Amino acid sequence: MTEGALLHLARRFPLLILQKFNQADEKSSGGDWEWFVGSRRHGWIAFRIQAKRMDGLRYRQLDHGGQLPGERQYDTLLRDSAAASVPTFPFHVFFNGWSSGWPRGFAWNACPNGTTFPRCAHHDMSDMGCSLLPATTVRDLHRSSGRKRLRVATYLPTSVPWSWLFGPPPKRTSSGPGPTGWPAGIGGLSQLLAWHETMAATLAEPPPSGVNQGGSTRDHSPAEVLLRRWAELLGQGAVIPEGRPAERLPAYADWTLKHNLRERLLRDRLDGLATDAWDFHESDDDALRDQDQQTFGTPSTLSGLIFTPWPDA
Repeated sequence: MTEGALLHLARRFPLLILQKFNQADEKSSGGDWEWFVGSRRHGWIAFRIQAKRMDGLRYRQLDHGGQLPGERQYDTLLRDSAAASVPTFPFHVFFNGWSSGWPRGFAWNACPNGTTFPRCAHHDMSDMGCSLLPATTVRDLHRSSGRKRLRVATYLPTSVPWSWLFGPPPKRTSSGPGPTGWPAGIGGLSQLLAWHETMAATLAEPPPSGVNQGGSTRDHSPAEVLLRRWAELLGQGAVIPEGRPAERLPAYADWTLKHNLRERLLRDRLDGLATDAWDFHESDDDALRDQDQQTFGTPSTLSGLIFTPWPDA
């Protein structure tokens, strides 16, 4: 399922670079893939993602052990992400599916306006086929939920569509865009970093008063609280991240990107196509050849890397 999703992305977005690895036996990264976003000019941030699929109405694989004694897989994911040289946000992506409509009694958390399913006009049910949740929230819910720790109902009411990796959806109002609205896109890499700092902090909080995690009627959803907080930051002009993008990629990622860019440049030249092969990585053939003689180990268990260029404009 992961391979199919990543292959679909690579085909859908030609500029995106995908590198698949063989899965190693050791469990040191806690993730299935890493997604680097940025450029040499703007710097880099990363998402490290662990995928889990629904089995019935449970995520049974959440009980998997981690690298160290007493660790769960999410502990390894969080620990290794925190030690990364690039600001790395650890997430779980849940693969969901049902034979009929939205599961009865499951709260809908995908609407900026707080509208319940199916009246929400922002997202379709299929958008939650790949749902997203910060790994810190997964850890806290798993540890505190006892016998309900594997149930989909424990996690789905706080999850959002994984498209939110790249920013919030636009808020719709009857009078059109207004002071309570926000743009659909993210204006810069630093703003994207700030968005994820806000997301991680907000979704990790206990549900606000009036929220029934297992029901469909709530005063405010976690997504509403997140987006309201984001709108306030935008309105105050205070969208300043605590961290900053990294100037350089890790050695294994830098080599992988340059290797892919060189292959793409050569292939496009042979095909007679004009390309800059992400000209922010100026090709130095001698340096690349020297680098090719080195071997960089990737964080084991990662099955792939994704690179997305950040536009200059």
